[in-house]
Amino acid sequence: MLKQKNRKKLEFDPQKLLDDMVTFVAVLDTAGTIIFVNNTPLIAAGITLKDIVGIKFWDASWWAYSQDAIDAIQNDSQSCAAGNSLLHEIQLATADGTLIWIEYSMHPIFDDEGNVEYLVPEGRDITEKKEQQFQMQRLAHYDILTGLPNRTLFADRFKIALAHANRNETLLAVCFVDIDHFKPINDNYGHEEGDQLLVEIAQRLDSCIRREDTVSRMGGDEFTMLLGVHSQKECEDLVKRILTTLSKPYCLSRNTHSITASCGITLYPYDDADADVLTRHADQAMYEAKISGKNKFIFFDAKKEHSTQIYADFLDTISRAIASNEMGLYYQPKINMKTGYIYGVEALIRWNHPTKGLQSPIEFLPYIQKTVVMIELGKWVISQALHQLNLWYKEKKQWRMSINIDAYHFTNNDFCSALENALSQYANPLGKFLEIEILETEDFSDLNSVSSRITTCQSLGVHFALDDFGTGYCSLLYLKKLPINCLKIDQSFVKDILTDKKDRSLINGIIALSRAFDVDIIAEGVETLEDGIALLELGCVNAQGYYIAKPMPILEFLVWSKKYTPEKQWKKVIEIQG
Repeated sequence: MLKQKNRKKLEFDPQKLLDDMVTFVAVLDTAGTIIFVNNTPLIAAGITLKDIVGIKFWDASWWAYSQDAIDAIQNDSQSCAAGNSLLHEIQLATADGTLIWIEYSMHPIFDDEGNVEYLVPEGRDITEKKEQQFQMQRLAHYDILTGLPNRTLFADRFKIALAHANRNETLLAVCFVDIDHFKPINDNYGHEEGDQLLVEIAQRLDSCIRREDTVSRMGGDEFTMLLGVHSQKECEDLVKRILTTLSKPYCLSRNTHSITASCGITLYPYDDADADVLTRHADQAMYEAKISGKNKFIFFDAKKEHSTQIYADFLDTISRAIASNEMGLYYQPKINMKTGYIYGVEALIRWNHPTKGLQSPIEFLPYIQKTVVMIELGKWVISQALHQLNLWYKEKKQWRMSINIDAYHFTNNDFCSALENALSQYANPLGKFLEIEILETEDFSDLNSVSSRITTCQSLGVHFALDDFGTGYCSLLYLKKLPINCLKIDQSFVKDILTDKKDRSLINGIIALSRAFDVDIIAEGVETLEDGIALLELGCVNAQGYYIAKPMPILEFLVWSKKYTPEKQWKKVIEIQG
C-alpha cells in the first residue's frame, strides 16, 4: 500500500456524508469491494445493502454500465487505491435503460499510518446540467427552427470544403437559394404556417444533397449550399433536381402551398476568392435570377461580372430610395407587463417602393450588407430616430426608442463620432432615450474594439441591447465581453414556451443570466395572452409582440398609445405572485 506519512486520519461517518449526496456515496476496500452504499440507488433498484456487500463496485447491479464505464471505474479504483483522488464526468445507463450523466469522484481514506484503508466514490446526477450544455452547444451551431447548420457551422464547413477542393483538385459549388414569394405566406397564413413550410423546405434540401455536402439556413427564407462537383454540368443537373424537388406541393396541417426558388451559384476555383467573396458572388447571382423571372438558377460570371453590375444597380436604387424619402420607420411598442406601462418602442425600417408597395426589411436589407449603402441607411435611421425622440421630449413623453444597427456600420471607424455629432444637433439630452440593438448572431472579429465603441457611445447616454440572444454561437462570450444594458430573448424561444420544456428552460436560464450580469431583459415575439403569463411566471416582465401590437406608422402608434389598455390577466399573475 502507498503510505502518506504526514497525513492525518480522516474521521469517516458514512451517514454524515449522505446529507449532501444527490445520487450515491459508497465505501469500498482497496480492492474495490463494496462495504457500504447509501440507500438512494438501492431503493431505486429494489435491492438491499445485503444483496451487494462483498461484490466489486464496478459489477454492482444497480447500474447497467457500458463496458467503457466498467473499465473506467475499475481503473479509477486501482488509481485511488494508490492514493490518488479523481474527479470527472461519466455517462451511465440505469437498470431501466435511461442514460444519465454523473459527476463522479473517488477519494482515498487513510489510516493512522498513512496507508490507504478505504475508497469513497461519490456521485451526483448532473443530467439536466449536461442537457442544457448540449442544448447551448447545439444553439451555437444549428438553426433552431430547421435543425440545419447555422452561419457559424457553415463557415467552418466552408473552410473544410475549400481545403478538400484544393487537395483533390475538384470543384466546389457555392449556392445561394432564396424562396420566391415567401413573404405573402407569412402575411396571409401567419408565421406558424411559414415556419412549418421552412421546416419542410429544409428537409427537402437536406434530402437532395450527399452526406459530405452542406446545406445551411442563413436566415429568413435564405439557404446556402456547398456541393462538391467535378464539372459545371454535374452542378447544373444537381441544382435542377433540387429546384424541381422544392417546387412540388407542400401539404401542411392546414393548407397546401406551391412555391418555387431562385438560386445563384459560383464555382471555386473558377471563381478564385475567399469564402466571404464566394458567398457574396452566389448571392449576387441569386438576385439576378430573381429579377430575371425567378424559379431558375444563374451562375456568377467571374469574367464578365454581369451580376455585379445588376447588384450595383440595385444598391443605387436603394441609395436613391433613401434620398427620395421612400424609407420609413414603423414603431412596435415595448411594455412592462407588470405595470402595464409603455416604456418604449422599437423602430423598424420599411421601404415604400413606388411600384411594389410596402417592402419589409427582408426584401432588401440582406442585399446591402457590408456595403456603404448599409452605412448610409443606418445614418438615416439614426437621424429619423433622433428627430422623433426630440418631438417626444418636447411633449414630455419619456419613451425610449431602440434601433437596429448593422455590425458593418457599427464597426465603421467614424460611427461613434458621427453619432455624437448627430446628438449634438439637438439641445435636449436625447442620448438616454436612444437604444442601439446589435445582433448576437453577428460575428464580431474584435470584441475588445466593439466593447470600446459601446463604452464610448454609453458615455453619450446611449443604451445597448443584445438582440436575438441565444441564437448565435457565442452568447456567453458576448455577454461577458460587451458592456450591454439589455438582453432580448429571441422570439424563436418564446414561440414554443407553452409546449417545449427545453425552450422554457432556456428562457429561464437567460433570465438568470440577465440577473447575474445585472442587465435588463425583454422578450420579443409575445403573440398570445398565455405567452405573457408564462414569461411573467419565469420573471420576465418586459415584452413586445403581435399580441401587444404590430409595428405601426407613427400616427397610428400615437393613436394606439392613447387607447392602450393594460392586460388585466397579466396583472393578476403579478398579484398572485405577491
